[in-house]
Amino acid sequence: MFPKETEDISMKTPAAFGTWKSEIDIAKLTSHARRFGQIQTDGQDIYWTEWRPANSGRIVIVKKEFQSNQTIDVIPPPYSVGSRIYGYGGSSFCVHAGT
Repeated sequence: MFPKETEDISMKTPAAFGTWKSEIDIAKLTSHARRFGQIQTDGQDIYWTEWRPANSGRIVIVKKEFQSNQTIDVIPPPYSVGSRIYGYGGSSFCVHAGT
């Protein structure tokens, strides 16, 4: 971050590397990060799961349609396909013939 023209740099307090206070914390940095997983295909369409921390951490099934080139959420809010059961392997969804 560069100082704004109205900021007085002389009011800044020097600090050792890594000890200064920052307005940016890990929660702000990752609040909109998405994580992708469990990619599956059905014909020419592609499906995957998408973890969305900004939506209360819900996990959504997303579909990329080949014909229309649209990306669609298959699972509407507030539903989530996330479960601790799948932490041991396996998949939280299966697709076949568009279902």
